[in-house]
Amino acid sequence: RTDTKTSPVISLAGSLLPTKFRSQTVSNKQKSVSGAAKRFKRTGSGGYKRKSSHMRHILTKKSTKRKRQLRGGDMVHQNDVVLIKRMLPNLR
Repeated sequence: RTDTKTSPVISLAGSLLPTKFRSQTVSNKQKSVSGAAKRFKRTGSGGYKRKSSHMRHILTKKSTKRKRQLRGGDMVHQNDVVLIKRMLPNLR
């Protein structure tokens, strides 16, 4: 006898699960921290590059030399690479 009120049951890897839980049995995706993904890029040699700070506003009081030196990017310090790798698991 089939009961119309129960959800259909499927066999998945030897276990019986309702269909509404089917997508939860697949291993979860590792998600990157979206803020970190926007700020850091991976280089060809395996390092991480970043943009210099202090270049968004209040630029009139900063000297031309200081603004010129802040234009380019820089590499992430070796001590912070572990944190970046943890935040960006899909860039390894």
